[in-house]
Amino acid sequence: QTKYYIPGTNIGCALLHISQIQDKKVNDINDVLKKGQLIENARFLSVDEEKGEVRISLRKKKARRKSLKQMRVGDIIEGKILSITDYGAFVDVNCKNSALLHKSQMSEKKVDDVADIVKVGQKVRVQITDVDMKKKNMACSMSTSNGKKKANVADIIDRMNKGESVDEEVGLLDDDSLDTLKTQLKVCDMISDLESSLDGEEVGIWKKK
Repeated sequence: QTKYYIPGTNIGCALLHISQIQDKKVNDINDVLKKGQLIENARFLSVDEEKGEVRISLRKKKARRKSLKQMRVGDIIEGKILSITDYGAFVDVNCKNSALLHKSQMSEKKVDDVADIVKVGQKVRVQITDVDMKKKNMACSMSTSNGKKKANVADIIDRMNKGESVDEEVGLLDDDSLDTLKTQLKVCDMISDLESSLDGEEVGIWKKK
């Protein structure tokens, strides 16, 4: 009942469907709600004029899903396994389209049975590897090393120069790539220090401009 309720009628009443009480499945409404209980923070869902019915929900509104256009190769996402096939699995990556996780992208070792690696409903950390706007699909990857070979040193340095945070990407680098990044950063620091010390003076082939 709402404040608009008219005794003896359904006028002023709203329907709270059992599926809209909470995120977890409810088998018995009496286990979570009681007659006369005050309900707060309910969300308005819809109005069915033909049935004269108003629908509400106690569940939090889900974040709007991204479109395929908004997905970017290299994005690292916490996803959930939706379904499993002989050749891989489909992952919910908070997009209107699911991403294909081919079994060759599940581990650095050969995968014979997908079910040995992932289960339906399992949360997985994946990286988007391909977005095909024509076919309206995308692919992703994961591995036992959490996709460490997927991060790109050049992209990391470019983002650092723009003042962007790269902590997550650096954490995905394998040892060789991490050494490469450290070496390149040292070279950048050396050049910067040298240019600062020149102050317009010529030193060998170097000259501050």
